[in-house]
Amino acid sequence: MPFERASTQKALTDPANPMLSPHVIPAEFNSVYRMHPLVPEKFAVVDPRQCKILNPSGKAESMKEYIFDKSHDSLVKYKLENYLYSMGTQPAGHMTLNNFPTFLTNFVKNGRTVNMAGIDVFRDRERNVPRYNEFRRLVGLKPFNSWEEVTDDANFQKLLADTYPGGVDDCDLLPCSLAESPRPAGFGFSETSNQMFVLVASRRLLRTEVEPR
Repeated sequence: MPFERASTQKALTDPANPMLSPHVIPAEFNSVYRMHPLVPEKFAVVDPRQCKILNPSGKAESMKEYIFDKSHDSLVKYKLENYLYSMGTQPAGHMTLNNFPTFLTNFVKNGRTVNMAGIDVFRDRERNVPRYNEFRRLVGLKPFNSWEEVTDDANFQKLLADTYPGGVDDCDLLPCSLAESPRPAGFGFSETSNQMFVLVASRRLLRTEVEPR
């Protein structure tokens, strides 16, 4: 599905706006849809019939044992039905700062060391995605004036202040969205991310033409 820039409040909030064509996802949606913290650090394949962990160690192992070059052999060894059951019952991680799976921050692919956390931020800058406060303005949310307004976690406040000495306006969208404390009741996502989800979902419902059968 194609991506288009949508860095104006009108483009994001007006479903009839011609700036975005039907069935197109704004680039900003891709920025808030990065959900790597949901991925577990470790994973165990369980056979539900035997109520038994199939890993030789008898416990969860690093996700490195299941991905990339090892994925095919692991799938054959543990069988698809056990994988599906185990993935369906695996608790998801918390969408918050400092919860990015470490195996995704230092792995080798095609002879190169890859840091997905850094790449996520780099891609936003490469695509000229607005910084955190500007993004909030564009989607109709109030910008924050201090790190204390962004998060009530003192460790996050210090980390963000050290990383972005220029203040909240300099913060990249992803780190601040993950650190953000204001969240809709019962939601795992930040207010900023949730606002984008709601805008894009409602736009698509209003713009999608359903032809009668």
